[in-house]
Amino acid sequence: MHQAIKELLTLSCISEGEEVSSCYHISKLINEQTEGAIHIPAGRIIPHLYRMLEKGEIRETSKTINGRKHICYTITPVGEERLAKLIDAYMETHQAFLVFLKNRKKA
Repeated sequence: MHQAIKELLTLSCISEGEEVSSCYHISKLINEQTEGAIHIPAGRIIPHLYRMLEKGEIRETSKTINGRKHICYTITPVGEERLAKLIDAYMETHQAFLVFLKNRKKA
């Protein structure tokens, strides 16, 4: 799967409003929200989280859940901008593929 798609899905999950507590949680959300069509192992999400943290697209917060500290992620305004650009790029590419496939059927 292309890196930009992983970033789009990860940022989208984080932007949902609730604090996302781990890469495992993000992986589970992607799997659930795509009805199992897309599964990204948690280990493949970690590098994206680090890159997004470095670029200021997300931030970490510490939260106590059931007496245990967890690292949670929230999206920043920079991350919201990045997510919007990723969605636009995906939509443009998807539309181009649809046009391509439509033209292939005509040929």
